Amino acid sequence: MKLIRSDPELLKFASERLAELFNQLINSSEDIPIELTTSRLVCLNKNAEEKGKIDAIRPIAVNALLFKILEQAIRTRLTDYLTRNNTIDKRQIGFRKGLGTDVNILRLRQRVDDMKAGGKDEQMFVLFMDFKQAYDQ
Repeated sequence: MKLIRSDPELLKFASERLAELFNQLINSSEDIPIELTTSRLVCLNKNAEEKGKIDAIRPIAVNALLFKILEQAIRTRLTDYLTRNNTIDKRQIGFRKGLGTDVNILRLRQRVDDMKAGGKDEQMFVLFMDFKQAYDQ
């Protein structure tokens, strides 16, 4: 990794070649090669105390490095396009850079304050869901 970081010309050359490869894959009518899309499943223990228990195992998919780079490039381009064209609803915060649950908490607080300041006798229904460990089973 030090070689790439210390040699800007090599980094530029590698990124240009990857861009060419990815553009060929995207523009091709053929499927992406199976070697790039196949993952290897690795099971890791969540904590040492429960080692060996099925509930304490977290499966991790290890993807091919080139496919991960391609996937990230597509995700970045798609997100940029959707953001630039105001296609994503402003209330959508999941999987968006710089936005988290604190944004929704602030929005909720502002809404409550606005309702109080308006003097209206309105009801507000709020649903909080905790998806912690939602995919463990």
